[in-house]
Amino acid sequence: MIENRRFRNILSVALILLATIYLYNQSLKIINEETASIITRTLISLKGNYENVRNDYFINRIGTSAKRLIPAESKIQTSFPTKTMSFESVSLKYNLYPLKIEDESANIYTPTNTAKFSRDNWDYFIDFHQMIHNSSKQFKELPLGNGVRLFAQEGHNFLSSKESPSSYPLQKNIIIFFLITAFISLIGFFMLTSFGILPQKTDKFWLWGTSYLLGFVFLNFLVWIFLLIGGTLTKQTVIGLWGLSGIIFFLRRKRQTAPFCLEEKGGGNGAAPKSFFGESLAHFFYAALLIVIFLKTISIPISVVDEMWIWLLKAKIFFYQGHLDFQYTSNANNYYPLLWPIHNAVQFLFLNGAYDEAAKWTSAIIFLCFIAQIKKILSFWNFKPVISKILICVYLLVFFQWIFLTALPENLYLALLMTAAGFLLNWINLKEKDDRLLTLAFFMFLGLSGVKFEGAVIAFFCFLSLFLSCRQEVAPKKLLMLGVSFGAIFLIPLGWLLWLHNNGVSTYIFHLQKHFSTENILIMLNMVWTFLTPSSIIPIILGVAFMLSSNQQKQWEKQDTFLFSMMTLLILFSLTAGINWPSQDLKLYYPEVLSRLFLRATPFIMLFWTHRVFHKNHQN
Repeated sequence: MIENRRFRNILSVALILLATIYLYNQSLKIINEETASIITRTLISLKGNYENVRNDYFINRIGTSAKRLIPAESKIQTSFPTKTMSFESVSLKYNLYPLKIEDESANIYTPTNTAKFSRDNWDYFIDFHQMIHNSSKQFKELPLGNGVRLFAQEGHNFLSSKESPSSYPLQKNIIIFFLITAFISLIGFFMLTSFGILPQKTDKFWLWGTSYLLGFVFLNFLVWIFLLIGGTLTKQTVIGLWGLSGIIFFLRRKRQTAPFCLEEKGGGNGAAPKSFFGESLAHFFYAALLIVIFLKTISIPISVVDEMWIWLLKAKIFFYQGHLDFQYTSNANNYYPLLWPIHNAVQFLFLNGAYDEAAKWTSAIIFLCFIAQIKKILSFWNFKPVISKILICVYLLVFFQWIFLTALPENLYLALLMTAAGFLLNWINLKEKDDRLLTLAFFMFLGLSGVKFEGAVIAFFCFLSLFLSCRQEVAPKKLLMLGVSFGAIFLIPLGWLLWLHNNGVSTYIFHLQKHFSTENILIMLNMVWTFLTPSSIIPIILGVAFMLSSNQQKQWEKQDTFLFSMMTLLILFSLTAGINWPSQDLKLYYPEVLSRLFLRATPFIMLFWTHRVFHKNHQN
């Protein structure tokens, strides 16, 4: 017995040592000289103008420069090949808006009348490829940098520098952004208190993060519905809608039902550092890691194709046009739900301009909301704060992806999903089920379906996991009602598709363009094999080793069933979601999509592993 215990202790020390070396190497991918350079350069640039940060990318610099030189309502063409799409053509289209490019390279998958397109029918021409070799006197020419030239036809002039935008209003934008954030959080706070969640009895980080997410979903759905019925997007209408909501929830805040607590009672889990130095070091590294990720997020300008092509171009269009307009968007993206673009369009309204850095600021805030949900689940399992922070650091170092740093809606998706999961885990653990938790989780799933088309599918995965966890203790009639309720979430994407169809909006659902084939299965299997690199295999080996070295007699709990089911379903979904893609596009684009989909499973992987390895079983 003693020798066996000694062997287990030696094995544990060896595993901890190997894990420490691995995590140290992972930390260098986040906290390094490049990160310090990006953040420092951004902070220096912000003293003058955020445009300086954006213009670090030459294509952004070309777009913003050309936008200041070309008058409104001009016919603009570029030298990009027709019927092709590239990062440069998408970025130029995005940065020039509300100026529109007429050639096919910018409007691929866009329902425009290309039969009238002619290379000779332009007022201004942006030449990336030296198509105009010998410009005659009928053309005026200006260099834009990097060999790119801007031409104007005879009779058309460039705007003077006096007509260019004035200095960047950084301080004003930051103040307005935080006022918007505070108001959204206040609405969510009133909603939480009306459900009986008292601020005195819960973690303030979680309370703030959950309040923001609740307010975000409700207020932006409200604007979306208003636009669907023909409303106009103006400051006055948004203030009216949001202000009325604020008054209603303020009056309801005292009509709360009996309070309930979101904590599990019992002894602490995990061995906290014994020394003050060790505990302080853990707190410091946790704070430093979150601060670095936050600063890096707001320091990198909009520079991902999907940020521009799918999401923020719509936000710009809605802001400038004042209503839902899909004449200049890609029909391959029109079916995506609008919760994220509408929020950014509303921010543009109050900022008095399409300052897209606000989308990065919002993404950074929502990332903290996501972390607050994981921390709360660990707290619900009664892990000590320092242990929770160490485990969150481990999660970030193992599963960190560049996607966290973007203005894609992935942070919002993860935050809403984990908030709902936290409510469901709490409900599963209660002997006397409190259905207010189900209502809050259901509301988060409504938000999830308003962010991504497949949000309703993920919500149904949660119901299946809930069914597997509680089928023996919950009445069949209630489980049936839950299934119907979660199934009703599919009405949001279906209703959205119906609205698009009835309003003549062209859609092209890229993900369903090919029938099931063995060729795509082989492509997917080969793709998964390429992902099995040393940096991904090492944590798998270490994680399994930790589980095997932990208590083998630990009972399988209901929460284990829920987490394992969600983890498995999300991994399977990430491996099969592209099965009906065109094969060539699957090879080109799905590796990035696969990593993005797999990211959604990572919190459940981490929580399942943590619960199995460290959580004390009540029966023991």
